[in-house]
Amino acid sequence: MTTLISLIGKSKADPQTGYRKAHYSFEPGFSRTVSFFGLALLDYAKPERLILACAVTTATPNPCCKTSKS
Repeated sequence: MTTLISLIGKSKADPQTGYRKAHYSFEPGFSRTVSFFGLALLDYAKPERLILACAVTTATPNPCCKTSKS
């Protein structure tokens, strides 16, 4: 079983998503322009499972991440 572990953090680069888009190329003929690297890698690697972990700090709380302290 293949598992992709990807991280998500907090950014203020884009007022809508919080992230600006970037272009990722993995090999000739395969590239994606997305806001999250994990999405491009997910589409490329096609793992059976995805574990998405998010960074939570008191300085930059991430609303997508719920913790017992949130």
